[in-house]
Amino acid sequence: MLKMTTLTLALTLAGCGGGGDSAGTPTTAASRTVAGTAAKGILKGATVNAYAIGADGKQGTTAIATGTTLNDGSFSIKIPTDVLSFIVEVSGGPNATSADEASGVDVPVGAGFKLRNVVKLAAAGETTYTGSVSPLTEMIVKTAEGASGGLSAANIDSAKAGFAAFFGFSPEQVKPVNSNSAAAATANAQEKLQSVMLAAISKLAKDGKLGCAETTPGAQLGCVVGKIGALGTIKGNSLEVNDALSGAIDTAATEVVADTTINQTGNTSVAPLPKGTVPILPPAASGVQAAKNLFASLRSNLTALSNGNHSGAIDLRADAMRADFEQAVAPLDDDLSKWMQLSTNGIDFLRAYQAGSTTSNTLEVYAGATKLGGCGVYSDADGSVAATSAADALTVGCSIVRKTVPGSYTTGLSPNTYKRVTAAFTITPVGDTSYTYVSRARLETWNVGASERNRNLDVTVGVYGDTPNARATGSINYVRNGNTLSTFSVEGTMPARTDDYGNAVTDRASWTLSATRTAEGNKTFKYAFSGAIAAIKAGQQVGKVSIAAGSFLRTVEANEGRIVATGVKEFSLSLAAEAGGSKAAGTLVMSEAMADKNGQEYMPTKLSFTGNLATANAEFFTGTLKLQQTDFDKFDSALPESATNYVKKSAALAGKLSIPNRPALGISLNAGSNAFHSSSLTGQYNDGASLINFSVTDANHGVTPKLTTFASSDGVTMALSGAADSVDVLKDNAKVGVLNLKTGRIDYADGIFESLK
Repeated sequence: MLKMTTLTLALTLAGCGGGGDSAGTPTTAASRTVAGTAAKGILKGATVNAYAIGADGKQGTTAIATGTTLNDGSFSIKIPTDVLSFIVEVSGGPNATSADEASGVDVPVGAGFKLRNVVKLAAAGETTYTGSVSPLTEMIVKTAEGASGGLSAANIDSAKAGFAAFFGFSPEQVKPVNSNSAAAATANAQEKLQSVMLAAISKLAKDGKLGCAETTPGAQLGCVVGKIGALGTIKGNSLEVNDALSGAIDTAATEVVADTTINQTGNTSVAPLPKGTVPILPPAASGVQAAKNLFASLRSNLTALSNGNHSGAIDLRADAMRADFEQAVAPLDDDLSKWMQLSTNGIDFLRAYQAGSTTSNTLEVYAGATKLGGCGVYSDADGSVAATSAADALTVGCSIVRKTVPGSYTTGLSPNTYKRVTAAFTITPVGDTSYTYVSRARLETWNVGASERNRNLDVTVGVYGDTPNARATGSINYVRNGNTLSTFSVEGTMPARTDDYGNAVTDRASWTLSATRTAEGNKTFKYAFSGAIAAIKAGQQVGKVSIAAGSFLRTVEANEGRIVATGVKEFSLSLAAEAGGSKAAGTLVMSEAMADKNGQEYMPTKLSFTGNLATANAEFFTGTLKLQQTDFDKFDSALPESATNYVKKSAALAGKLSIPNRPALGISLNAGSNAFHSSSLTGQYNDGASLINFSVTDANHGVTPKLTTFASSDGVTMALSGAADSVDVLKDNAKVGVLNLKTGRIDYADGIFESLK
């Protein structure tokens, strides 16, 4: 039997002229609008063709519709409504160009350059389908094509679900935006993420990566698109990832976000793409069932784990851990690194003064323009009488600057003053390599504009014994081999931890640490250490951190005791911490420390933790957390945050959440605040039954409506924006439900309703 589409039949009838009895009345076929945007970058003047997919799972050879992309990459064509599975193909030509992100120019693309998107609709009808076409959708087509059975319904579903999980968004559903365009700054969270991925592909082509050394930019671009199309392979219920290709995109994406000529999104970091295998969850039997599955998952997971009442499992456990570790030792504080630097430099300074190598009795320790602390040589054990000669030099007293107290500056007085929180210690030699120390946390009052402290206003913070004058005490062993520190150890009590205002968080701490300080060349020094730190409050140990061998601090020092502006290169701790019912074990790395614009704050701008967290003797989270601050050196911490004075921040989390009586939840989150009063978040979770991608875009807090999107891996989407009372729930552009945002009621297309609450 000869099968004819509605369009073919209509054309045949319309072409049958003549014949005395033939009316010859034209017949108009029912049609569906297929629209979207094509990009690698934005494709201008490119040819758009639609091809039906045959029963054999192959793309047809005759176009059922054709069109051309406009200068913004958009297109619109019409196809017969009875064609439910089809390919949208965008190809180059004599006048076609790609707005290339990496080069910043329009690159000609020839007829051999092709990108495709595969579409599978559930039912006929005169509706509009909107979908993007990009190298990311081409990956989906090639993956489905390469599976047994070709472009079958099952393979299309699997490829789309696999890549939705891989990228954290559906490339078909997210509109392309060029990363180097002005529109990138105001794009939503998923659009920004996709724009970075597409720019990474452009970067790979421009740099001739993946063996693509063609003679023209357009040919290089086509080569890279062809190579990365082999990124995924369907293997049963998973997408098998080509790790080399995934890693190449990661590297290029990292370079893109660091280059503001390519990256106008404001994003300062990008999470690595998955490696190995990505799970493919089976699709629902219908669009309505897929919507029901989405809401069942949201109800079960999001509202139970974190909710507006702050009573979800994540809320409660996070609060419990925060409360526990606030009472514990926090190696995240910079006391440990500053102590290592000031104590060794202080002892060296005392020995140099006693040997007559230096005549100054004071030493200030800086990181760039930021004062970390200072030391002075004294002639008495209390550290109150400054030494005047090598003969009377007995002790060295050092002070670690913790924080200038916010709001403590006075005005209209003579002199004006401010308050500063410090940790002070005095070190006394008792042998060639042995030393004792006394120490305390101190709230000091300083005169503005003068290096003068009002000593009579000093307030001791912490509890170190039964008398007001009691201090933390301990011993130090310090051995040098020439200019190299061969042994350094400290054992005893240490000053109380404090908050920013000088209030005690603990009474004191107990340290047992050993370290080596070695010169690595080029003025770089490595402090390698291990040991334990415990926090004491009300006579009880409330927390402990064990630091394993292999932990280290690496600094660059312009000269003895003066660290350059980016001197703290890396601070790596292999730790196990306990506080209350909470535990943390893993590796904490802090790096790229720098001072703010006015030199008042000095801190690491990158932090990562890989390990596990537990509460109530049960594992809570295992995975990786990364934090980053960008342009901290341009931020003035003495001034309020504003549109011209802010720090760009980003955070990424990936791992597994374990909650009692619930399935383990695989989760990834990427959040950023890239402009004043602006934030965005993309994320994904997988509970074994559903995989959900979500995003939040708050472009101008309190002014522009917040946009929140949810999408299941089998194609159900909804977007919540502004103060709308309801939102449509879509599957392949077709409405399958309506969510009333005020009541939480969901009405499905099959007449069933339920509540999300």
